[in-house]
Parts: sequence; C-alpha cells; structure tokens
Amino acid sequence: MEKLQKVAPKVKDKDFEDFVIKACEHYYRYLQGEDTSTNPMATIYAWSGALRKRAELDCLDDLAAFADKLEEATIKTIEDGVMTGDLYLLSKLENKKKVNTEQFLREVAARLREIQEDEFEIVDYEIM
Repeated sequence: MEKLQKVAPKVKDKDFEDFVIKACEHYYRYLQGEDTSTNPMATIYAWSGALRKRAELDCLDDLAAFADKLEEATIKTIEDGVMTGDLYLLSKLENKKKVNTEQFLREVAARLREIQEDEFEIVDYEIM
C-alpha cells in the first residue's frame, strides 16, 4: 500500500480496499460460472500502453499501430453503445446495451477486426 500511496497519493486505503474486494468478488463469481461485468478499460489501456512502449524501444511501427487500433476499437465499442454495467449506469447514450465482461471483449475484438482490415489474423478463443 505504501508504494501505491507514492504513485497515487489521493487514493485512500478504503478506496483501495473496496476495489480489491470488488475485484475478488467478481473473480470468484466468474469461477462459479456466473456472469460478471467488470470494466476492462484500464487493463486494455495498460496493455496498449505497454505494447506502444515496447514498439518504441524496439522500433516496431506495426506494434505501435496495433496498440493505437486496439484503443480505437475499444472507444468505438463504447461510442456504439456497448458497455459493461458500470459504464452503462453512467452513460447518457440513448441506445446502449449492457454486456458482461466477456461480451464486451468480444465486441472490441469484432471492431478491431474491422479496423485491422485483414492486416493481422485475430484468433477467437474459448475462455475457461
């Protein structure tokens, strides 16, 4: 927690605990086969940022372009009205659709396929 306070000093212990508890609850519900609706935006942006940094370090323009397209597909998904429950409650869009986490990720993947224009093969997979 001390390291977190140095990076994000406005985060209170209670906020952090609430987040961890909610994440754990969703994970255990997921393990029991229940639908969960956890917003994956921060995770997607963390990965796209990491990919972009790796692209910069290794001079990989295609990887940087992929990171940009992943973010574009994610934003387009939300702009199209498809979102997890937390964003659904906050959104002012008229035509919106509440989906669980897996459905949201599949919607992002579908838009990424459109944006990629067959540049890369996107493999569909089964989540355990």
